[in-house]
Amino acid sequence: MRAVAWVASAAGLLGLCATPVPCLSVRSYDNLTLAEPAGALEADYFSDYLPASFAEIEESKTRRRGLLQRLGGWMRRSRVFRRRRPKSEEEPQAIELKTFAGGAELDPEAAPETPLPEAPLSRRQRLMERLRSWRRSFGGAASRARSALGQGWRRVRTGLANMADRFRGRFGRRTPFRFTSNQAPGQAVLAFLATSLPVKVPEGEILDIAREAQVGEGTQIKLVSATTGAAVDLTIGEALGSGDYSAVFAASVQNAKTDIAVKIFFGNKEEQLTVAATEARVLDLVGLKDPEAAMQQIRIVAPIDTLVYPEEATVDAAKTVTQFLLVPRAAVSLLSITRFLRSEEAETFDKRALTEARLAATVQTTQLLAALHSSRLVHGLLDPKSFLLFSDGLFYLSNLGHARRHGERLVTSKQSRYSAPEVFEDQSTPYTYSRDAFPLGVILYELWCGRLPFNIGTPGVDSSEKVEVSHPATVYASLQNLAAVLTFEQCSPDMPLPVQNLLRKFMNQRRWARLLPQAALDDADFQAIVEMITRASSDENHL
Repeated sequence: MRAVAWVASAAGLLGLCATPVPCLSVRSYDNLTLAEPAGALEADYFSDYLPASFAEIEESKTRRRGLLQRLGGWMRRSRVFRRRRPKSEEEPQAIELKTFAGGAELDPEAAPETPLPEAPLSRRQRLMERLRSWRRSFGGAASRARSALGQGWRRVRTGLANMADRFRGRFGRRTPFRFTSNQAPGQAVLAFLATSLPVKVPEGEILDIAREAQVGEGTQIKLVSATTGAAVDLTIGEALGSGDYSAVFAASVQNAKTDIAVKIFFGNKEEQLTVAATEARVLDLVGLKDPEAAMQQIRIVAPIDTLVYPEEATVDAAKTVTQFLLVPRAAVSLLSITRFLRSEEAETFDKRALTEARLAATVQTTQLLAALHSSRLVHGLLDPKSFLLFSDGLFYLSNLGHARRHGERLVTSKQSRYSAPEVFEDQSTPYTYSRDAFPLGVILYELWCGRLPFNIGTPGVDSSEKVEVSHPATVYASLQNLAAVLTFEQCSPDMPLPVQNLLRKFMNQRRWARLLPQAALDDADFQAIVEMITRASSDENHL
């Protein structure tokens, strides 16, 4: 029997069994017959010791199998011969052994599987694993620390900028400014433009709301004065424009001394009511009681009277209209002049006259803000429609519904394309004089160049897609140095160098270093512009 087992085992090892049925090796130990596959290498090649128990048999098999694998590792890939097993390779499966006793299969649990032991990592590998783990841990902590430090630094920087800006506005050198006469440089050419510009029908969402409320041309409304309580019969005329939550119409009332307009506020939301109430009491904010004195000294469009619906009114408009403000009627706004200057119709006008008009507008708008800031009041939401040109050639400041005193805060949903970068970054930025200086520079840049600076999409000039993509909030967030991208290549060829220098100072990215309108009155570039417009006004032959 022993000889038969040796022969069968040798045949299985050398691959001499070519039949589909595995070669079997048969052993007999104390009347125990064991049949098994010959290819599993169970034969005893290196010892003639025959174990008597099943456990000793399996231990002997495992020992011999390991020895054969070490000797013939080139024939079969084994974990023992690799430093590290790839992740993609599956774990080696233990060989399933089947035992038979007298031709019957025994319980598989009697032959437990013996997995191959994993190769231990070397000292270098353990060190590298530990370093990778530390790097992952410290890398995440460092990233969180950098983010926290960045946020903290931005808050500190913003806080310091607010403090510096407010300190400069409160304790800096300021020269109080008031208008002392109804004369201004370039007044004649601006008066000519005010009466010569073609009138266009205004459009706007607020005008559609007015039509839905049945408020339009020819409408007659019985109102009550909020100051005197007297009854007022108001007749609505043509639409003139729109403001903050308001529509402006020509109007007529009994015993009116001058041409008047009515500014109708719509909406009952908190912000809309706040804007309407602020504009109604703008005289209290500037410390004056007479609307005529306000127009002469500060040149703001102050309300002549505030009208409301009587308590017994039941019309539908009373549910949406907040109040009516009677104001002096202007000829055009600076927005209309800007649009005219970049149109083909301006080609028919004298070039020197148009340059003089731009110079005059630059001087007057700067003086308007200087006079407003002398009353410690900040406009807060400047745009070209905030400057109204009357038929006498003088500009006046309007749309003061968002005005606040220096240092106060006001969070509003309204945003202007002309606002300062810090306003787009944080709408709760305190009101300071520099908040008005930057939009003044943007407005004057559009007046001279026909488009907004910094490649911001200009409504009416660029496509709607360009206007939407190149919003100021997006542009300012992507630019680190505004002065580097501020160019005047597309501006009027007659734009003087002092005007360029003045606009650069107004549009300084650092608000604490920005030129303020009050300080601009003593600036050398502003004085040069005044001399230019004075010399141009003395020559009356160019009109």
